Order: sequence, then structure tokens, then C-alpha cells
Amino acid sequence: MNAYVAIGPDGTVYFGADDSNFYAVDGSAGAVKWKCTTNSIVNASPTVCADGSVYFGSWDGSFCALDSKGKLKWFFTINSYVSSGAALANDGTVIFGCADHNVYAVNGADGSKKWSYGTGAEVVTTPVIGSDGTVYFGSNDKTMYAVK
Repeated sequence: MNAYVAIGPDGTVYFGADDSNFYAVDGSAGAVKWKCTTNSIVNASPTVCADGSVYFGSWDGSFCALDSKGKLKWFFTINSYVSSGAALANDGTVIFGCADHNVYAVNGADGSKKWSYGTGAEVVTTPVIGSDGTVYFGSNDKTMYAVK
């Protein structure tokens, strides 16, 4: 099991595992509330919204959005694994890095691609968004990027 964990506004603990599942666990009782099965390990930090929606990437080449009950809202297919967590922009855009050397921005409502930005190596760091909307992230090409 990996060590990437997030806690939702209601105390639910979210994490992925090497058994190809993504879990939501009651933070007080420790009981599994639900799990989502992917086609490969989930080794990325989950990101949780105030409404309980959760976003995560998998090594099966997908980035998923689930509602607070674990129901799939959408998934975005990539040709490589995702080890990056996601940043959430004020307009609902979800931004994450990928091993295919790109950072992706997708519409948080439907998962449609808004833009991507290529680097010289895989992006495994979680992007952050500045107050002016600039997206900052590092790549394994030894470069820190600022994209607006």
C-alpha cells in the first residue's frame, strides 16, 4: 500500500493501493465505506473537493473523478501512468501531471481536456496554483515550470 492519503470534509479517509483499488474509509470507525477498482495500482495523492468529490490517477493510464458515494463521474484516459496529485483551480479545472511528460488541465465537471503542457520528462509532482492562476510544477527534467 502507498502512503498517499487525503481526508474529506466529513472525515472520510481516501487512499489508493497496490491491489488496484481506491478506498474511502470512515475516519472514526475504520470501516470501508466504498472502494473503486481500477486496472492497475493507484500510487498518487488523491484530491478531495468540499462537496466530497475525489480525484485520483492510476497506473492504468486513467485519471478519475468520483462523487462522495464512490460513483464514477468521469475518467480521462492518458497513454501513461499517473503518479501526480491534482490541483483544483477556482473555476473547477483539475490539473495534474503524468509520466508521459505532460501536465493536463481537464474540466472538473465532465473530464474534457482543456489544455496540456509538455515537459522533457515525467511529471510526478503535484501542481500548485498561484493567486494569479499561474500553475507551478516540477518535472524530472530538472526544471520548475510556471504556466499561465
